[in-house]
Amino acid sequence: MRSTMAYDLWLDVRYSLRRLAAQPGYTIVMVATLALAIGATTAVYTVVDETLLRPAPFAFADRLVDVMDVHRGNGGGGSSLSPEKIVGWQSSPLFERLEGYSPRQFDIVGGRAGACVRPHRHDGVVSDARRAARAGTELRR
Repeated sequence: MRSTMAYDLWLDVRYSLRRLAAQPGYTIVMVATLALAIGATTAVYTVVDETLLRPAPFAFADRLVDVMDVHRGNGGGGSSLSPEKIVGWQSSPLFERLEGYSPRQFDIVGGRAGACVRPHRHDGVVSDARRAARAGTELRR
């Protein structure tokens, strides 16, 4: 009689497969649960990897901050800075450089000449080309 570890493992696998074949309902639920758990783990790891573990896709990401104006009267919500405040803060010694941008929605229309194409709404920002170049990204129209 053999008593090797590989042989014992083979006997355990054969026994497990026989038990799973004897109970197909349980086998389906177990395989589906395992597949769902593997998929959820992969999704969570992908999000953590992209947001926390990899560096941001632009230069000097560790030195960039987003400055907002906080209004205490409306529950502490933040809003964008006015152009006047940006110009005033640019001369302040608090920041090495301060640049403004404004989030906007744009209607993009495209297609062949003469074709009726519905516009599509896209999110974007209004900024100058220098800001995009310093962030290590490319400005597109």
